[in-house]
Amino acid sequence: MNLIDEYEKTYNENLCNNEEEYLDKINKPYKVSGNIFSYFLREKILGIIDNKYELSVVNSYIKGCNVEWDLLMVNNASENEKKYNIYLPEHVVCAFEFKTSGSSRSKEPNEAIEYLEKEINDIKLVNKNYKTNIKYFYISLCENPNHAIAMRKKYPNNCFWIIDDYYSRRYKKHSSEESELKDFILNNLKDNK
Repeated sequence: MNLIDEYEKTYNENLCNNEEEYLDKINKPYKVSGNIFSYFLREKILGIIDNKYELSVVNSYIKGCNVEWDLLMVNNASENEKKYNIYLPEHVVCAFEFKTSGSSRSKEPNEAIEYLEKEINDIKLVNKNYKTNIKYFYISLCENPNHAIAMRKKYPNNCFWIIDDYYSRRYKKHSSEESELKDFILNNLKDNK
């Protein structure tokens, strides 16, 4: 099963009862659908990393960085870090940002790039200050097609979309398979052994 069909099933089980209602609501209850998407991806990523790393709960923090990350992949975290959901930089392998309907509602691709740059710069600052090598991955259910082109061009190893061009047309032109998500994550983590 492709990822969008699995996500729609999860969404419907948790928020609505039929496909028509799903299509009406996907971009409306932003926080609720974002929460469902975050937990959906957390389960997928947990299966991909196969106990090599641990995952934080949704909405986590890196000490020294005042950003709420949708998910952190961690290694050797203490019980105290897990208890308060604030992880030491040296224990963080990767910070994830998840979006259900893209990085920006603007029609300007440069605003999507600015969004990514801000988060990537936050990770770069942590890496510089703490001499770490934390990765950053942005995973979105869908993205404005012009934004996706610009984001892929500037940050090809940081971005993954489950659906291409769903944002404005409300149909599934292409949906990634779980294997594509797995390849994206594992290939971009290779130098974090």
